[in-house]
Formats: sequence, C-alpha cells, structure tokens
Amino acid sequence: MDSVELLATSKNSYLVAPAGCGKTHLIAEAVAKHSGRRELILTHTHAGVDALRRKLRIFHARTSSFRVETIASWALQYAAAFPKNSGQLTQYPRTEQEWKKTYAACAALLRSRPIREIVRASYSGLYVDEYQDCTVEQHEIICQLSEILPCRILGDPLQGIFDFGSNQPIIWQTHVEPRFEKLPPLSTPWRWAQTAPALGEWLFKMREDLLGQKQIDLKFAPNPDVTWVQLPKDRTPRYMAQVQALRATAKKDGTIVAILKWERECNGFVQQLAPVYNNVETVECKELDGAASEIEKSTGIERMEAVLAFASECLTGINASMKTAVGVLRKRGLRKSRTYTRQLQIDLLENVIDSQSLSPVLAALDGLKEIPGTKVWRKELFYDMRRALRELSTGQYEDLQSAAWAVRNKSRHSERKLGSRIISRTLLVKGLQFDHCLILHAESLSIKELYVALTRGARTLTILSENRILKPQ
Repeated sequence: MDSVELLATSKNSYLVAPAGCGKTHLIAEAVAKHSGRRELILTHTHAGVDALRRKLRIFHARTSSFRVETIASWALQYAAAFPKNSGQLTQYPRTEQEWKKTYAACAALLRSRPIREIVRASYSGLYVDEYQDCTVEQHEIICQLSEILPCRILGDPLQGIFDFGSNQPIIWQTHVEPRFEKLPPLSTPWRWAQTAPALGEWLFKMREDLLGQKQIDLKFAPNPDVTWVQLPKDRTPRYMAQVQALRATAKKDGTIVAILKWERECNGFVQQLAPVYNNVETVECKELDGAASEIEKSTGIERMEAVLAFASECLTGINASMKTAVGVLRKRGLRKSRTYTRQLQIDLLENVIDSQSLSPVLAALDGLKEIPGTKVWRKELFYDMRRALRELSTGQYEDLQSAAWAVRNKSRHSERKLGSRIISRTLLVKGLQFDHCLILHAESLSIKELYVALTRGARTLTILSENRILKPQ
C-alpha cells in the first residue's frame, strides 16, 4: 500500500514530513483518488488554504469532494451558526481572547449529539495540514472531530512558528503522539527535485543540523543554488546591501519572496521599492480595523486627519504632496475661487470635513491616489478600505469596522493574489512556494523561522548575514 492510500484509509493518524516533501501534494492526491463523499480539509493560514486548493485542482479533484478552510474560519462558522448551543457571543472576533472563546464554543458545540450527526452527515473524513501550528484550543476541536470522523493530521514540528503572544501551541509528543497512530514519514524533497536537486539534498541535511541545534556553515551550501551575501554591521551600509540584493533578484524570472523578521522592516523596504515589490497583510489586518474605527468616530477636521493618516500608510508621497494644502485646510482658510496645485484633492477633503456621512471618504481616497508620482504600496490595505466603504453604503453593516471585518473575512474563502514579488515574514509565507527566496537578515531569525525561510525557494536561495556561519537560537 503506497503512502497516498495508507493516509486515505487510516482512521486517526499522523504523519511528519519536512518542508517540500509533499504534505499538501499527498492530501490532494488522497482526496482526489480516495475520497468517500466530502472531505473536510483544515489548515492554519490562508496561504495554506490557497496552496491546498491549487493542488486539488492539479489532481482534478471534484469540487463536491472537499471543503478547504482555516481552522479559525470553520470554527467561527459553526459556533456562530448555533449561538444558543455554543455560547458564541460575537460574529466578529478580533482579539486573541475573542478567538479563544470562539474555539472553546466550537469545541463545546461538537460535544452535542445533534451537532455530531450534522458533521457526520456533512463529511466523510478530515485532513488537517500544518498541525504543528495548532494551539491547545484548536487541538481540542480536532480531538472532538476525531471522535466523529476519520482524522489524518500532517505536520512538521520544526515549522511551528506560531508560538507568540498568548498562544499556547501544542507539544507534538504530548498532544499528538499518544492519541494518533504514526504513519511512515515522507523523506523525498520533491520541491527541488526538478529545479535544484542539490539544494533539496542540502536542506534535508541541514534540517537535521537545526534539529540538533548545530550551527550552519554556508561554505558547504551548493553553488550556484545558494548565494551568500555578507552584510555590513553598520545600519546604513547594511540597508543599502539589502536594497541592492532585492533589486538584483527582481530581474530574475519567476516568483520571488524576500523574508525579514518584523513587519515594520518589511513595510519599509516595500515602500522604498514599490511597485516592484508588494507586501502581504495579515487576514486580521489590525491596521484596517484601527483606521476604520478612527475614521468613523471622528468628524470634521479630525476625520480629514484620519483619512490622510490612513492614506499616508498606503500611498507614497502623500504627506509631502499635500503639506501646504492641508496646512491651509486645517485653518479652513481656502477659498474656492483660488487655484491650488491639488485643488481636486482639496475639494474632496473639504467634502469629508463638511459631511456627516462617510460617503465622501471613498472619493477622497481615490483622489489622493491620483496625485502624480503617488504609488500604492500597501495594496491590500488600501483597496480593502475602499471595499469596506462600498459595503457600508449598502446598509448591511452597522458601522465601518463591521464592514471592514466582513471584507477581510471574505478573503478567508477566496484565493489571495499576492503578486509575483513580495517582501514578508515567515508567518505569512509559510506553506507557500516561490522560485527565488532572499533572507535579508538571517541572524535575526530563530531556528524554526530560519528553517521555514530557507525552504521557500525552489530554484535559488540568497542568504544575507553578517557571518557565513549561522547560529540560530
């Protein structure tokens, strides 16, 4: 029995596989070839959902044979659908605590016999990808589901990078191994088999070194698949070296991801290099929620300030372009008869000041975007605000925050278009594959973050670090 059939016919099992060894491929093939009725496929990130859907299309899996969701999205849908039974209090969880309550509500719901019958009638089995990222609250949901459906979980403990904030990630040996049957691991680095087999073999060996907390000497990395660029220690020369590497890699054919540790760093480089590179927003996108709140609760001059603050977060050059005009606007000293360089934008911002409605905000944002030389560098954030304003105008939502939440929630169910060249963090690109990968400051990454970053590129890998020998913590 091959690994596909073994996984598909197992009841409650787990499988460990390194990055690039075909976990997503295996799930898709198992569903396409062996699904009974409809399989429920859960994962953690929306990037992972997109990857699964692409693989399922490659195997021509019938759309009626599967449903792919994040654990968060599926849990919210069930808990919110039966609020009296689950105790779910909100349809728009925003904070970590609200999401924890949502997971608890879903787990409680799944203990109910009628709900179990609904789940059993809806699905023939369950697959959970990237299981190392489960929190203990999410794990309880999966445990309840495993009592209803055959449950197969796949993951790699070395890629468990969601251990931040108040998250309590599972411990593989404690939560997984005692409860589920172990299947033979995957060990062929398929991601690099056709493009860079030497790179795949090196990464497979390097994984063992990282598990053993050994240092990585880039001297032994395969050439030309891996390029090492020494970073200067001083901030300005280091920044210039990173920009130079980004610009050089942008000339290559294929998809590109550049990885840094912090969102602020990513956004700084994207702003500098837009529109060549794009950023990736989190699905929760706290900036969208915060800006929606600030715009809605303010009026007059304060609302104009909130609109400009949001625009300056998404568009280049706004503060400089509008400095003089905004200064006069703040004093309300403009006269319609006078001609200003930004007269169109001034008129639109005056409409924002004078109106109690949020309708002029959309026109103002569009007007600011049309200033010559302005570039939209946070595309998702900017265009989702526009969508939220349009959704609010339909009268379906009580406030702009709710409309913004709904816009972002829709992306949980649709394939995101990230662009061919992005700068992001490991959290947002884990599970995705690119042709070329740059790690812009390797020393800043932990062992798990470094492993995730190193395994994103299928053709080439460029590592920027101060030292050739990496000693991740």
